[in-house]
Amino acid sequence: MNLRNTGEKPENRIDALERKVEKLERLNRDLHYRLRFENLITAISSKFINLPSDSIDAGIDEALREVGEMMSVERTYIFRYDPEAGTVTNTHEWCAPGVEPFQDRLQDIPLEWGSWLAGKITAGDVVHIPRVRDLPPEAAMLKALNVEQGTNSLVLVPLAYGGTITGLLGLDSRNENRTWSDEVISLLKILGEIISSAMERKRAEEALRRSEEKYRTVLETIEEAYWEVDLKGNLVFFNPSLVGLIEYGEEELPGMNYRNYTAPEDLERIRSSFNAVYRTGRGVRLDNYVFVASGGRHRAVEMSTYPVRDGDGNIIGFRGVSRDVTERKQAEQALHESEMRYRVVLEANPDPLVVFDREGRVVYSNPAFSEVFGWSAEELKGRVMEGFIPDDHLDEGRRMAEQMVSGKRFSGIETERFTRSGERIPVGISGAGYRDARGTFMGGIVTLRDIREKKRMEEQLLNIHKLESIGTLAGGIAHDFNNLLMAVQGNVSLALYNLDEEHPHYRLFKNIEKSVTSGSRLTSQLLGFARKGRYEVKPVDVNRLMDDVVKTFGRTRKDIVVHSDPAADLCAVEADEGQLEQMLLNIFMNAGEAMPSGGDLFLATENMVLEESDTNFVELEPGRYVHLSVRDTGVGMDKQTMDHLFEPFFTTREMGHGTGLGMASVYGIVKGHDGHIEAHSLVGAGTTFDIYLPASDKPLQAESAEQQDMMEQGKGTILLVDDEDMVLTVSGQMLERLGYDVLKASCGADALGFCERHREKIDLVILDMVMPGMGGGQMFDRLREKYSGIRVLLSSGYSLEGQAREIMDRGCDGFIQKPFTIQELAARIREVLD
Repeated sequence: MNLRNTGEKPENRIDALERKVEKLERLNRDLHYRLRFENLITAISSKFINLPSDSIDAGIDEALREVGEMMSVERTYIFRYDPEAGTVTNTHEWCAPGVEPFQDRLQDIPLEWGSWLAGKITAGDVVHIPRVRDLPPEAAMLKALNVEQGTNSLVLVPLAYGGTITGLLGLDSRNENRTWSDEVISLLKILGEIISSAMERKRAEEALRRSEEKYRTVLETIEEAYWEVDLKGNLVFFNPSLVGLIEYGEEELPGMNYRNYTAPEDLERIRSSFNAVYRTGRGVRLDNYVFVASGGRHRAVEMSTYPVRDGDGNIIGFRGVSRDVTERKQAEQALHESEMRYRVVLEANPDPLVVFDREGRVVYSNPAFSEVFGWSAEELKGRVMEGFIPDDHLDEGRRMAEQMVSGKRFSGIETERFTRSGERIPVGISGAGYRDARGTFMGGIVTLRDIREKKRMEEQLLNIHKLESIGTLAGGIAHDFNNLLMAVQGNVSLALYNLDEEHPHYRLFKNIEKSVTSGSRLTSQLLGFARKGRYEVKPVDVNRLMDDVVKTFGRTRKDIVVHSDPAADLCAVEADEGQLEQMLLNIFMNAGEAMPSGGDLFLATENMVLEESDTNFVELEPGRYVHLSVRDTGVGMDKQTMDHLFEPFFTTREMGHGTGLGMASVYGIVKGHDGHIEAHSLVGAGTTFDIYLPASDKPLQAESAEQQDMMEQGKGTILLVDDEDMVLTVSGQMLERLGYDVLKASCGADALGFCERHREKIDLVILDMVMPGMGGGQMFDRLREKYSGIRVLLSSGYSLEGQAREIMDRGCDGFIQKPFTIQELAARIREVLD
């Protein structure tokens, strides 16, 4: 080409030549880099070909290091993808010197944190990020993670095996922004395939090793003898049970032929079975043939035989399982020869059993039948049992007989039968017919099970569920009633606040206050029955408490003699002492009502341990308990009274002489302390209550005098939250009378709005626990989340138990139960604020 005639300036031609040279040099460098990378991948591939599975992890770590150093990045790593769990886990990592590793922090990461990355992974796409800070908004979590690691650029190449994504191969550049070419990414994909194959080979070899270990363990532990022989019948493999079966030494058996340990009369049968397996390719079963053990002892054996095939499906031997049935054969023979042994089995049956002939006459009845139903075997034999089946179950009995005749069995049918004394008892019946050798029906065998205890426990559980339902209703009634009493109590407190004792209305208001107190006691009993009545739980000495209550009761009923038998080493129980005191006093008063002319009251305590087998205590977990027994010599109770004993508002007293809540609250208090109560009574023979409370290892606490509530004027702002308008109004007036500024909210949303607008001036929130929409618990959590320093006093018509206790355990500052007086409110506010 003649450049002199182009008219182009010489300096421009020089620049063009320099750019061409620079481009050639860059292409040469890229080519050299790619060749080095290809050589490295070839070397890594060669290394993995013969690498044992236990060295694969180390080989991957080394490959990551070599790739990282060659590509001048600061971190290379592998993530394993678990599609079932939807997580990725950093399994391998290489970091350049001075770079902090992150592998321990990147375990079981859920893909939900980055739906953008999750989509890339599941689609098998390469993730190439030249600038981490340019990641799109939908990849915010991936961006945040890499910014935290100091990564500027990264590339993630999918790992796949058999068309399934198994993980990611990643490279991070920290020191500079990097862009990887398509050629380099293609080589990284090849590296990923090499690593995927290696990891899958390791997984498969480990799974195979575990399978072989499991297979070997099974064969070594099963009782049946497992063996494999070649086509000539020589042993090539066997398990320890075969050694025990034929009693040859383990070193003697390899290569031994089956003819050496098979009885001569059975050799032809064995040979024929092997031939049948070889011809058909199907398994064969042989019963009742004999192995001859090393010492000459014969063993009765059953055997199943199957073919062994090579990789091409050709039969190259036989495998089988041999079972030693010597003892079973001996037992069958003995049972066949001895009717006495058959009779022993029947008579040892703990359930009643009777055998009828085809005419319905009794052929045999076992001792258990006599024990349960009262008829002796001599009375029954040869007779048709008349009057055994109640009239209303006769049709059912005929259907059972028809089933036995037709060859059908029946089992577990619950019905009723009469005893010899005429008592009608619940039973479970199972039966079947028996036939002679020709299949002719000869009669029926019927097994009966006495299920009186089962029915008693079912009835007990039914009563428990019924009382729990009533308790829920009673608790709700008590809560609503306490809100009503709060309105009355609050207005009375306001009226009495500045009223002189000489005022003509003072006594009227005090009488109203007494009535509110009586109503509050009534709701306290309802809450006790509803298991919502515990206030302060601590270790309690039941012996001391029982002695104190006996002294109180004794002052009112000197005509009753109390006999105490307390256990000297009695464990403590964790309980509300006031509630246990109320429980004992109610039981004592119930006993006193049953002994109007005096009598004896027997009290005893003991430690006891309940085991799994103690089925009488259907509600109690196994463990240590304190048992308290209270027995009186009163008039006792009939069954109808016992059935309703623990129901609220049930009473045998005349109208106006009791609320019917005494025993209901006893039941609720015991259940509220995770205990169990039983009552046993007979008319004219007195009543016994057995109470079981969980024992505690905690030490008893020294008692301290209760502090009296003091009313103080206050100042500051209180946010009052309650959904009941009447409670909100009267409580607000009480707070204003005490000197506080009051903000009132009837729901959680309004209360949060007040907090948002007046946070700096609110000193205390008085929060109702039960509200529609956002309840007290949810409201408290929102307050703690947004206004961590704000103080909260919880208020409720329920007591400090259940949900209220949970809120207190989460950090609530105090609790006050409705109805409360202005003095109680003032004292509780000062406790919280001071």
